[in-house]
Amino acid sequence: MNNLWIVQWTSGGYSFFTFPAKRDAILKIVEKHEKTVAQIILRWHCQRGVAIIPGTLHKNRMKENLGAFDFVLTDREMEAVFAMNIGRSEIIDHHCFCTARQLNSIKIHL
Repeated sequence: MNNLWIVQWTSGGYSFFTFPAKRDAILKIVEKHEKTVAQIILRWHCQRGVAIIPGTLHKNRMKENLGAFDFVLTDREMEAVFAMNIGRSEIIDHHCFCTARQLNSIKIHL
């Protein structure tokens, strides 16, 4: 990949509950492995060779995130998760000027 690393800095699991078909597909994998949606998504990124940096302030979620490394998704499960990709964020439109202006107006440093 031209010596570039792709980084996933959040699990992205929350948007899978927007559409029932997505929810059902991911929940089948969740049930099989007895994992959370976030753990499944983190594992999916890991198996694709994506460097993952899950962020949380909660100790229980930090421990939970480590559970993404003690199982393996099958090829079929990997394909099922990939099929859920709609090619854009379901939360914000990164290509919208109004969104960029709003995000740039937020001060995160004092």
